[in-house]
Amino acid sequence: MSKRIPILFGTESGNAEFCAENLAEAITEAGFRCAAIDMDDFEPEDIVKETLVFIVTSTHGNGDPPCNAESMLEYLQETDIDLSTLKFAVCGLGDTAFAYFAQCGKDFDAALEKCGGRRVIERVDCDDDYDDSFEAFKTRVILYINTQKEELSGMSTAA
Repeated sequence: MSKRIPILFGTESGNAEFCAENLAEAITEAGFRCAAIDMDDFEPEDIVKETLVFIVTSTHGNGDPPCNAESMLEYLQETDIDLSTLKFAVCGLGDTAFAYFAQCGKDFDAALEKCGGRRVIERVDCDDDYDDSFEAFKTRVILYINTQKEELSGMSTAA
C-alpha cells in the first residue's frame, strides 16, 4: 500500500480546511497521493511515521491555535520527539489586525524545527485576503514535490 502526503489543517471558520483541500487537489493533480486531514483526526504521536507533511492552520483570536489544532501543537511543543526524518512546510492564516498575526502557523513552524524537522519551504503567512499568498504557497509546494519525484515515488499515483 502506498503512502500519502498528509496535509494537516487546523481551523475555526473553515478557511484553513478549504485551503488544505485546495492544496490536496493540486498535489493529486501533480500525480501524488495525499489527504487533507483535520488535526483532530490525526494522532499527534503518528507524526514520527511521516516523511513529509504540510500544515495549513489558522490562528484563533489573538494568537491561539484553533481548537482542533491544540493537541497537535501541544504535543510538538512539549514532547521530546525526534523528527529528524521529517520534511515539512507550514502555511499560517491570520489577520494583521491582531498583534499575534498568524501566530499558530509560526508556532507549528518553530515546534517542528525544534523537534529536528527539516523545513523544505519557508513558512507563508496569509492575511484575511489570503488568495494570493496561499496560491504562492501552493505553487512552491507543487514545485518542491515535482523536484522530489524519485524520493516521493511511493506516494505517486503511478506507484
